[in-house]
Amino acid sequence: MKNKFRLPHVLTAAIIVAIALSVPASALTLDTTLTGYLGAGNVDVHAVVTKTANIYDYNYTISYVTGATLHLFGIANDSGVSYFDAANNGGFINPEYNALDAYADIEWLGSAIEAGQSRTFSYQSEYAPMDITVYAYALNSAGYAEGDTLGMGAMIPEPSSILALALGLTGCAPFVIRRKK
Repeated sequence: MKNKFRLPHVLTAAIIVAIALSVPASALTLDTTLTGYLGAGNVDVHAVVTKTANIYDYNYTISYVTGATLHLFGIANDSGVSYFDAANNGGFINPEYNALDAYADIEWLGSAIEAGQSRTFSYQSEYAPMDITVYAYALNSAGYAEGDTLGMGAMIPEPSSILALALGLTGCAPFVIRRKK
């Protein structure tokens, strides 16, 4: 029997793949409180990660309740992966990625967060989020606080990419089975 091209199977597989790829990734959020020695200080971090095309936007809102003045906010970057467009709304110096820097944490310096204030810090990266360490320092009292939140890690495939690959392979299965018969 002659092998016929079955358009409905191919069309169905193509529609499923298109739907899987068009579903936007929702924002990931994580709230954490940094702990350590800041006197009576308390630093709350609200992290939001969104994805547009192949770029992840990382946004951190720091709410400083009480304690000594904070002079630094940093995000661990143990793998030294690249980032760009770092920004903040508090007058801090924005970090720039340097591939030659062995200590590649992302640190905002040169300004202050007083008790009762909030500041927003952000950057972009092609690297997907994972659980990482963030920290804040009060330089005048040598106080610090740290905790875990969302940050860039190694590239990992998104679930929708894996689903699209699986559905595409499933759509090809009838052709492979027919060819073997």
